[in-house]
Amino acid sequence: MSIGEGNRGRVRMRWYRPRAGTVRPPIVRVQGGSFWNGSIDQLEVRATGVRRAIAVGATVVDVDYRLAPGDPSAEAIENVESAVNWALLHVDDHHKGRGVLLEGVSTGAPLAAATALRFRDRGEGAIVGILLAAPTLDLRSDSATKLDLRDFPPTHVMVADADEFRGAGVTFVHALRGAGVSVTASRHLGLAHDAHAYTGKWRGARLWQHESNAALIELADDALRTEVDPA
Repeated sequence: MSIGEGNRGRVRMRWYRPRAGTVRPPIVRVQGGSFWNGSIDQLEVRATGVRRAIAVGATVVDVDYRLAPGDPSAEAIENVESAVNWALLHVDDHHKGRGVLLEGVSTGAPLAAATALRFRDRGEGAIVGILLAAPTLDLRSDSATKLDLRDFPPTHVMVADADEFRGAGVTFVHALRGAGVSVTASRHLGLAHDAHAYTGKWRGARLWQHESNAALIELADDALRTEVDPA
């Protein structure tokens, strides 16, 4: 399906809902692809969306954001933002308006983080938790400390041991903690940047996906508990 964005055209999305029904808020997933590649039509993206919906008990929305060089990254962030707004109101009657989880993988991670900051800056609590998996963040220690990350959503960061972007992910975790954000993190030994996709052949990839599911469940359940007992 697709939704309109005024003069910017339309953004494609694909969503997956478990047959057993949903027990948690929807998840908006932002896949990787180095900003110029990647699509919700990729078999790995589709397979992960189905498995994620079943494992977490939530509707999963994959967003086909605009790619470079034809569209600037700002438009990709706007695409993700549109998907979040749509998911808030249309995906699940039981969880309508109760918040959305964000999952950003590889280059999808900075897009997810930027989207979360946009909602934060407007004082909107739409994002109740965020998973950043193998994030490709260009953060040096000096620039990370200059980011205003106060009131960033509760976050779980996963880094791969043999990933060249591992250090930036670790730096971002420290910056979040310094800003008082609730953040957890893990480092997967022996995994390269894209290894998490090879679940059929590699036990480490299956463990990565199991942890992704568990992290999203914990973020969602913490948000639901906070909703019931704000104190």
